[in-house]
Amino acid sequence: MGRNIVICCDGTGNDVEADESNVLRLARMLVRDDDQVTYYDPGVGTQGAPTLDFISRQELLRVLGMGLGMGAFDRIGSAYRFLMRTYRPDDRIYIFGFSRGAYVARALAGLVAKMGVLEASRENLVPYAMKLYAAPANAPIVAPFCDTFATYRPEIAFLGLWDTVKSVYQFDPRRAAFTSVSLPLTFDNSRVRVIRHAIALDERRRFYRTNLWIGHSQYTNDQDVRQVWFPGVHSDVGGSYPDAEGGLSKIALEWMVREARHAGVRIDQLVYDLVVPLRPVGPVSSPDHTAMLHNSLTGVWRLFEWWPPFPRGKRRFVPEGAFIHRSVANRIREVHGYRPYLPRGHVFVD
Repeated sequence: MGRNIVICCDGTGNDVEADESNVLRLARMLVRDDDQVTYYDPGVGTQGAPTLDFISRQELLRVLGMGLGMGAFDRIGSAYRFLMRTYRPDDRIYIFGFSRGAYVARALAGLVAKMGVLEASRENLVPYAMKLYAAPANAPIVAPFCDTFATYRPEIAFLGLWDTVKSVYQFDPRRAAFTSVSLPLTFDNSRVRVIRHAIALDERRRFYRTNLWIGHSQYTNDQDVRQVWFPGVHSDVGGSYPDAEGGLSKIALEWMVREARHAGVRIDQLVYDLVVPLRPVGPVSSPDHTAMLHNSLTGVWRLFEWWPPFPRGKRRFVPEGAFIHRSVANRIREVHGYRPYLPRGHVFVD
C-alpha cells in the first residue's frame, strides 16, 4: 500500500521562529512516520529577522520577495527534487501552499503533470525539465524527454491552497511597470483530483490579486473543486499574524484540515487541539468570525497602489455564484460596520 507524501509550501516572509502561517500550523500537526512523509518550505522572502536599518539590503530583498515572488523557481525545483527522492509507485501526493507558496504548489503540480517525476539519480536534469515545463505545450522536445526520463506519471491526490495570488512578477522597462508571469497548468490541471482553495474576501493590495482555479470543461466533471471566500485580508486567511489576533485564520485552517482529512491526510489530533482549540488558551486563538480583521494596505503596500495603472486599493473581483463561507454571514450579522461585497447568486457554505 502506498504512502502519503505531503508537501507544504509557505507564503511570503514567513519565519519558522515568528508568527505562524496556516501552512506551518498544518505542517506541525501532520503525522510523520513510515506511512506519511512530509516536506516544508518556509517561503519566498524569508531572510531571517529584519534589521533596524529599514533600507538594508536584507530588508529590501525581503520586501521585494514578498511583493514580487522572487525565488519561486528555486522553490519549485527544491520541492520537485524532494519528490524525486521520495516518490514510489502507489504513493499519494498532497500539496499545500499559502500566498505565492500556493502558486508554487500549483506550479509543482503542473510540473509533475507535464513532465512526470524523474528518477532520483537524474537531479542534474531538473533545470532542463523546468525549462521544458515553462515552454509551450507543443514544444517538440517535451514528449521525447518525458518518454526517456520520466519514470513515473502520478496524479496529485489533493491540492490545498490558501489565497493564491498572482504568480511571479517581472519588470517590463518598455512599460515601466511590473507584469505577471504565468506558468503552465497553474489555472487548470487534469492530473489533480481534489482542489480546495480558501480566498480572502477583503484583501485590496495590487500585488495580491486573486488567482482563481479555472479548470477545463473537458475534465472538470471528474475533478472535485471547491473555492470558498473567507472574511479578512490575505494573512487573515492564510495566517502569519500574531496568534492572539489569528481567530479569522483559524477558521480557514479548520476548514482546510477537515477537507484534507477527508482526502486521506493523517493529522495528529493532540497537536491539532493545541493549535486550533475550541476556546482561546492564553495567546492561542480559536476560530472566531468576530476576531480582528487587519488592514494590509499600509506602508509600502499603499505606495505600490500609485504605480501605474493606479489600482488604489480596488476590491477583489468575486464571481457570480461564488461560495462564501458561513463565517462571513455570521460576521455581517454580529460585527457592526462589516459589509463586504457579495455577488449575485452567492451561496453560503460551511
